[in-house]
Amino acid sequence: MTFATWSTGYKGQAYDLVSTFNAREAAQMPVPHETAKNYEVGLKSSLFDRRVYFDLTLFDADYHGSRRL
Repeated sequence: MTFATWSTGYKGQAYDLVSTFNAREAAQMPVPHETAKNYEVGLKSSLFDRRVYFDLTLFDADYHGSRRL
């Protein structure tokens, strides 16, 4: 079996009120949006009358936009 997937994601602008929220963090609000593109390809197989199973998967994720520090 072979497979390939491609997907995109988006996380909108947000306010971080949980992790170490203080005056410095509040001045840097809001946290900017992030986008992601994900790629995955793979192969799954059985050999020698199903005595050996072989799985190979390659993946990559490209993230853009990050939290300002």
